[in-house]
Amino acid sequence: MLRQLTRLVPPGLFAGRHGGTDAELRVGWRIAGLLAVSQTVGYGVLYYSFSVFLTPIAGTLHASATAVTGALTASLLAGAAAAVPVGRHLDRHGGRGLMTWGSAAGTPLSAAQLNATASVPGTFVATSAAGSIPGVGSGPLVTVTCTPAAATRSTTATASVPIDVATA
Repeated sequence: MLRQLTRLVPPGLFAGRHGGTDAELRVGWRIAGLLAVSQTVGYGVLYYSFSVFLTPIAGTLHASATAVTGALTASLLAGAAAAVPVGRHLDRHGGRGLMTWGSAAGTPLSAAQLNATASVPGTFVATSAAGSIPGVGSGPLVTVTCTPAAATRSTTATASVPIDVATA
C-alpha cells in the first residue's frame, strides 16, 4: 500500500521546488503514510476500547453509561473547540511556552514537586489542598513542616509559601 502511495507522485514533479530529490520526496511520502496508519490504529484502539470499558468505568464512578459517554463527547468537543486557537498560538509563538504552561497547569502537586532539604536530619511533611493544580501566577499555598530527628538539638519548624508558576 505504501508503494502505491509513493507512486501517486510522478517522477520529477517536485524536482527543484522543495530542494530535494524525488527519492527524498518518496521517503517523505512513506513516512507520512506510516504516520497516517499508526494514527488510525491509535485512535481505533482508544475509541473502540472505550466501549469495552464503559460499564466498569460507569460502575467505578457511580455514574450511568450515558453520563460517561456524555463526558467523553464533551471532552472531544472541548478538544475540537481548542484546536484552532491553540494551533494559531503554536504557529505564532512556538510550542515551548504552551507545553511548559500545560505541564505545570495540569500536574497535581505531589512529593516530587514538594521536596525540601535542611541542615539537620529529619522528616519533611508538605501539605497543600488535595490535588491542587497550580495555574500561571501565584498558586496554592503549601505548608512544609520539618521535624528534626534529634528533638533535643532543634525544634520543629513550619513555613507556608505559595507556589508561583512563571510563563516561559
